[in-house]
Amino acid sequence: MLLISTITNHNASLRMKYLKSTLTGPLALSLLVAASTAGISPLAWSQPKDVLERPALMSSRASRSVLLAVARADQRLVSVGNGGNVLLSDDNGKTWRQVPVPVRATLTNVFFVDAKNGWAVGHSGIVLASHDGGETWEKQLDGKLAAKINADLVKESGDDFQRRNAEQLVQDGPDKPFLGVYFADANRGWVVGAYGIAFTTEDGGKHWQSIIPNVENRQLRHLYSIQAVAGKFYITGEQGTLLASTDGTKFSAVKTPYAGTYFGLVSTADQQLLVYGLRGNVYRLDGTGDRWGKVEVGAPLTVTAGARLGNGDVVLADETGRILKSHDSGKTFQALSIPNPSYISSVAIAADGAIVLAGARGMTRIDASTLTSESKR
Repeated sequence: MLLISTITNHNASLRMKYLKSTLTGPLALSLLVAASTAGISPLAWSQPKDVLERPALMSSRASRSVLLAVARADQRLVSVGNGGNVLLSDDNGKTWRQVPVPVRATLTNVFFVDAKNGWAVGHSGIVLASHDGGETWEKQLDGKLAAKINADLVKESGDDFQRRNAEQLVQDGPDKPFLGVYFADANRGWVVGAYGIAFTTEDGGKHWQSIIPNVENRQLRHLYSIQAVAGKFYITGEQGTLLASTDGTKFSAVKTPYAGTYFGLVSTADQQLLVYGLRGNVYRLDGTGDRWGKVEVGAPLTVTAGARLGNGDVVLADETGRILKSHDSGKTFQALSIPNPSYISSVAIAADGAIVLAGARGMTRIDASTLTSESKR
């Protein structure tokens, strides 16, 4: 457990912890993308400041570039990734087209609440919003503004730890990525990321407020995802971090059986909670919320993404490109045979039932018929 005593130790120790924790999993891919985009060493994880001032480059090869997340916006699919790339598909992932984006920062995640309203987050503390189904995007937040918002919140606080952390965020500049985004509706949303950064909005992102002091995470562990399940809000993160809230304003730690990183979670059709992460660790929380069961997935491979199909089945993806499917609310999984597997960072379900994957080789579509035939074997 990392103890923070001074600002100097705070910065050096956490940066070392950050590098060690991101050598595997979804953020490792994001880290390498940021480095290659900036032309710097992979260990120097922040992007140049001018990525916030330059638009994304338009390219005919964008759909084959590294893409880190994909989400459904009603009948449309939206994918984000390397260098601020945003791609849209209106034929359930068969073809993709790139759209202009005002920043070149690598985007790590995307979420739409309906056909029109969506948000994308990424490196340099960027938050982008779209109100036309992803056709156009506007910047709502960056790392510099986020640090100022948090500093203003805690400046009169009697909590020396929070004040020191806020000062360090300001000194570091816009270098920390947001990694997770979730909106309950077109107004109320949350973004979380590296070093425990966490913000919320009540007006669709016009104004953002820091909730860092209200998240039980004094070790400043990286936060990878946020999602609502059965009336509760959950955040997953490194070193066994699972945080829960009933109202989205104060998050408390939930004890889990695993001390390693959780990259995300997915809910089953009967509202059971599945959390997944490093080395094939997948755990299922029963409906009472107090009993965990380990789910075997066949190999100690990092599980990077998950989703629930329209029929209630659950799919998980791992770092080798394996797709795992469950018919029994996540109690057991079987591997599907997928051609040319590669690193998968995100999974979405298209309107026609196909699985659409974002990853190291861009976008991949798996037809619903393939899923059905595999399940019958």
